[in-house]
Amino acid sequence: MGKARARGRTAARSRTGRTPLVAERMAAAARTASALSHQFANYLGSMGAMIELLAERVRDDPDARQDLEVLAHSVAGATQFLALLRDFTHPRPLGEGGGELSAAVRDAEPALRAMLRATPLALRLAAAPLPVRAEPAPLARLTLDLVAAVAPDGAGAGDVTIVTRRGPGRGRAILVVKSRGRRLGAALTGCVFEPFAFDPSPDGGLRLAAAYAALTHAGGSITVTAEGDAVVARVALPLAAARRPGTSRR
Repeated sequence: MGKARARGRTAARSRTGRTPLVAERMAAAARTASALSHQFANYLGSMGAMIELLAERVRDDPDARQDLEVLAHSVAGATQFLALLRDFTHPRPLGEGGGELSAAVRDAEPALRAMLRATPLALRLAAAPLPVRAEPAPLARLTLDLVAAVAPDGAGAGDVTIVTRRGPGRGRAILVVKSRGRRLGAALTGCVFEPFAFDPSPDGGLRLAAAYAALTHAGGSITVTAEGDAVVARVALPLAAARRPGTSRR
């Protein structure tokens, strides 16, 4: 009996991915990232203001203005990276309810296609509504972050399929993002939710770490696995409780 309980505890830790070592490393990374994001945000703000000032001074010099545009683009990229750091250190909540999972994916579709460009995107969404304990905008953002994290390495290198369905049994809605043409190295399988660990860029690791934090806080879960020539992210979210006729949310 004791051995069975021990195996059950081990299996539970494996399912959630929340081993003490991983949790400890993520907490340390969050503290470091919080300090760095605050400090570098100040630097980037100063650089942005200086770029605007110099742009006025070299208004009649096309070459200089082009150089400043390149610098401004780099600053914008670094600012976006800091936003991901802040999402990791202070996860934005998914909300309490009002969202429907398939509708959130449809809302994100235009941005998804713009981000993926030439990479084919297929949506296989549940016909029946999947009301979940999350709000529409955070759900759409979560979908974007998952696709951005696991998208194929280059345009035309593969394709992305998004599936929504009701989970086995009752009480869960499932979101699946399958990215064919993306490789997940064996060394990453145990640390996929740790920031900066996910290849080929650190953006993917930060997005997955932020998604992990937001989902666990909302009572959901996420796994990322390698399946053949694809990387598959699976999200489970609690379904919203159905309201009885004649009642309303307070």
